[in-house]
Amino acid sequence: MEQQQIFELIKAERARQDEKYGEENRANSNYKWLTILTEELGEVAMSINDGEPTDILVGELTQVAAVCVQWIEKLKGGER
Repeated sequence: MEQQQIFELIKAERARQDEKYGEENRANSNYKWLTILTEELGEVAMSINDGEPTDILVGELTQVAAVCVQWIEKLKGGER
C-alpha cells in the first residue's frame, strides 16, 4: 500500500469520527485525548494478541493515526 492510499484511509477515518462524534471532540482536554489514544492503542494490541487478519490491524492502526490527527487539529486550532 502506498503512502497516499494510507493517508486516504486516515482522511476517511477522520470524516467518520467527525460524523460520529461531531463537535464534542473539539472540547477534549489533552488528558481526554490521551485516554482516547490509549484506548485505540489497546485495540491494536488486542488485534495482535488475538491474531486477527492484517486488514483488521490496519483498520485499528488507521484509527490510532486519525485520533492523532484530530488531536493535532485541536491543538493547532484548525478545522478540517
